[in-house]
Amino acid sequence: MTFKSKLCWLHRLNRASDEAGSATIETVLWLPAFIFILTILVETSLVFTDRSTVSRIIADTNRQLSTGQIADVNSAMAIIQSRVKGISSNAVVSTTLTNGVFQSYVSMPISDLIAPGLSPIFSGLNVVVGSEFTDENLS
Repeated sequence: MTFKSKLCWLHRLNRASDEAGSATIETVLWLPAFIFILTILVETSLVFTDRSTVSRIIADTNRQLSTGQIADVNSAMAIIQSRVKGISSNAVVSTTLTNGVFQSYVSMPISDLIAPGLSPIFSGLNVVVGSEFTDENLS
């Protein structure tokens, strides 16, 4: 075997172990999983943001109800329903007065809070938000 043939053989061996393009293959394999996880994280953050907003709406309305700024439970329910309608058009609101405590709950389908069709994992679930305040107008 001559020196030139040995050099040719080493050159072929070096080209066979060339790893150019291996990062591209790994990226193609991992990219869908990464995008799926990123989508789930974004949708979850949107749900928590909307839940926090609804919680604030309920707390403010219950506070107004407990201090007498809102006349009755039915008016409070109507106010909560109108404010929550922009977040969830299918929200179910309930407000009660039991033993001097105002309790308000809003149940919203999670499909109203996330982008449609992106994540069928959450379909059929509801987000329930509640708040309780003591009636400050008790005599």
